Amino acid sequence: MKLPSDRSVLLCYNTVERMLKGDFFHTVPWPTVAEETASFPPDWPLIGIGTTNWFRRNGETIIGGTIGTPQLLWADPEGTRPMEVIDLLQEKPRPGGPALVTPSVADAADVPPLPFLAVGVCCPDSAQVWECPQVAAVHGWVQERLVQENIGLAAVQIVAEVEDLTAAAAFYLPLEGLDLSHGYDARNNLKLMAFSGGSWDIGGIYAANPTLQRMISVEGLPLHLHGWNPSLRQGGHIVKASVRRAKVTVWPLQDLVLQIKNLDQAWLPVRNLASV
Repeated sequence: MKLPSDRSVLLCYNTVERMLKGDFFHTVPWPTVAEETASFPPDWPLIGIGTTNWFRRNGETIIGGTIGTPQLLWADPEGTRPMEVIDLLQEKPRPGGPALVTPSVADAADVPPLPFLAVGVCCPDSAQVWECPQVAAVHGWVQERLVQENIGLAAVQIVAEVEDLTAAAAFYLPLEGLDLSHGYDARNNLKLMAFSGGSWDIGGIYAANPTLQRMISVEGLPLHLHGWNPSLRQGGHIVKASVRRAKVTVWPLQDLVLQIKNLDQAWLPVRNLASV
């Protein structure tokens, strides 16, 4: 697909809604994303979120860097160190934990297939920079400012001095999907970790429209953030964070391109995961 290389765009591969209902078969590997964004200038920032298809070791992906030098960071829920972050474009996951097996027989085990990925390709000239004061809930502060600025879709980066932060990493996303009719019990699916202090690099996607929220998050939660502490090399999905101060950079995204790969087959073969 030829994308216009002069407009900021959100590339959404599959959706959070479909993934949480059990769609782990319409995945995208990072080389495909790199190929589809190659026409953009190499200095354009990338900001994104996602997860992998590794069964019982899904983790959280944190997309950063630029078109020319991308980062595909991954918070491992089951490694030798809790929620350790590595760059999957530079490193292999550490030994230990469940084997890196995917539900789909079409996925290569050594390349992380992504059942959901949302990545903002951001024009540097469109960036808005805000100084966030000490606040107890950075999600709320950023969302209020986005509403004030009448921004409907955006990539968001937060470089923060944290007071307290809770991060999560998915360790079990069941193939039959999650029953969210009575809310979400994270204990069965996510590893949680509390952090005090430190410098954090956080990024994600904001969508004001409820329909778009179901693509990148769940309805009612418009700002989906992942992040990490580079000194600790730990991180994941940001559940909540209070900050002493933060620099917030926002890139409004003009276009959205949704892709769901390989829809030609109604039923796809499932790998035997009984021993995983």
